[in-house]
Amino acid sequence: MSTLSYILAFSADLCFASSSLIFTHFSRKHRVYWMNAFKALVALLAGAIVLLFLPQVHWSQAQVYFLLSGISGLFIGDMLLFKAFTLLGPGRSLVLYGFHPFFVGLVSYYLFDQVIHPWQWLSIIFLIACLLTFSLENKRMYQTWGLKGSLFALAGILLDAAGVLLSKYGFEHSDTHFLQANAIRSFAAAMCFAGFIYFRKLPFFSVFVLMSTKQKSMVTLGSFMGTFLALSLYMWAIDIGHLATISAIAVTTPFLAAFFESLYEKKWPSPYFLLALVFFVIGFSLLVLPGSF
Repeated sequence: MSTLSYILAFSADLCFASSSLIFTHFSRKHRVYWMNAFKALVALLAGAIVLLFLPQVHWSQAQVYFLLSGISGLFIGDMLLFKAFTLLGPGRSLVLYGFHPFFVGLVSYYLFDQVIHPWQWLSIIFLIACLLTFSLENKRMYQTWGLKGSLFALAGILLDAAGVLLSKYGFEHSDTHFLQANAIRSFAAAMCFAGFIYFRKLPFFSVFVLMSTKQKSMVTLGSFMGTFLALSLYMWAIDIGHLATISAIAVTTPFLAAFFESLYEKKWPSPYFLLALVFFVIGFSLLVLPGSF
């Protein structure tokens, strides 16, 4: 189960990192609220379809934790994180994911009695070394972190971590299927965005109608991969895996975002990137090697 949860978490990171370029583009072009609301709608529709094929749907009071998780992570957290994307870009914003495993690990120790073993700490150190190596390159290139954007990113990431903890708590206190949990979280976020758009009288469907066919396809595919697919895989990993180490894998998201950005811009990877790759391979290997558990 441990190896599967790590692979699921890394696959979720791949989906989100590849979609972050699309999220940034449309957040800058059509504002942060629109991109977040649209991806929540896509995730809700996909989740509703999937629910029709689940053999059993479990309902209990524990579902409130998934609702709160959707509000914390997908509504408020992603609004702040995508605002940081527009100010700093996805790679530099996600550098602050280094706070994610420490926050989640500390809280999960007290809430779920999940002890972090020495080899897991070592893996976390290597994965954060990957993050810090990548952040050094950003510092060298831009000469500044950008305080305003960094504060938006940090707040969004901490709220995302709170959403992860709420989801884990929901799984611990119910038999909810991870796909159902994802649908509930998407529903909570979509309803919050619907209220936000309605009361502030903001355009939504008209924005999508005016897009070209290529733009519609791009934003829909990005929303499906970066929200529904990524979060389904991540909910599955959270359900069966060790929370702190799964969270540590999430710090590789900026490294992956930079990788996809390099491919898109057809740039050769820098020495910083290659060193970050070495740290990532070592850290991830410590999690999945048979002798590690």
